[in-house]
Amino acid sequence: MKNLLLTGVALMAISAATFAQNNQTTVFQVGNYSQASADQKGTFNSAQFVQDGNGASASRMNKAQINQQGAGTSVLRNTGLVFQTGNGHTVRLTQQGDASDNFAQFTQNQANATANATQSGTRNTIFSIQRSALGTSVEATIQQTGNRNRIDISGQTDVIDAEDGTSAFITQMGNDNFVNLSQLGDGNKASVGQMGNWSEAYIVQRGVLHKLVVNQTSMGSTSTRFNLVNIDQRGTRGDIQATQTGNDNRIRLFSDGDFNTASMTQSGTGHVVRGVGNTFAQQVGNRNTLTTSQNGNDQTISSTQNGNFNSAFVVQNNQ
Repeated sequence: MKNLLLTGVALMAISAATFAQNNQTTVFQVGNYSQASADQKGTFNSAQFVQDGNGASASRMNKAQINQQGAGTSVLRNTGLVFQTGNGHTVRLTQQGDASDNFAQFTQNQANATANATQSGTRNTIFSIQRSALGTSVEATIQQTGNRNRIDISGQTDVIDAEDGTSAFITQMGNDNFVNLSQLGDGNKASVGQMGNWSEAYIVQRGVLHKLVVNQTSMGSTSTRFNLVNIDQRGTRGDIQATQTGNDNRIRLFSDGDFNTASMTQSGTGHVVRGVGNTFAQQVGNRNTLTTSQNGNDQTISSTQNGNFNSAFVVQNNQ
């Protein structure tokens, strides 16, 4: 068992490497241009970083890096926690293990924060909260490979009116994938890709200049488990593209605002397009466009549009 407790101030870089069972690393840093990294290999890995300060440029940010790897197939749990307050933060996390139970949590407050995370194994979980300040943006890039993957980005907030504001890029490969993404503010962008069976994506976007892309690919289905994407987008100039491949997939849509467009494509058998709460798929506002294409058998589309200059295009092809 190895425990490491470190504290740091401005202009200090700290690196810790551990190779044993029950590894624990805790780092507290206050000041500007702080850096901390932890490399852990063993059965129970745990790392916690707390950074409070500012980074003035892209090359001199506050940086936190965590690399955790299980020893063969014996790893039971990797835990990585990062809490950052201030401007110019970056987080990079990698968790690996054939039989791992990976857990990561990021909290980034104030401005210009980025988070990159990669998890591979079983029971992968990431919770993230990112909040930007006026004139800044935040970004999250997350990749999970394995079974029972879960991503919860519950407070990605942007207060800048620009297209290069808050963004999230999510990829999941395996079974039992779950994404809960909430983007609040202006200039939000999101991309969600899920490959496997029984994937679910719940996405909320509030603000201006949205863009959302969702791709779900199923490699099989059962009578009770299917892929689902639930979209609630409100604001101006939103753009939604959703694609599903496989059987018994569901798209639920609610879009409220001006200049919104939604393009949905489903290929396979037994697909359904409806609204949030199993009502009609809804577009409320002006100049909305709904384009839906279903290729296969037993397809269903239920939609409604309220407002001016709306248009709907529906194509259903039996195979």
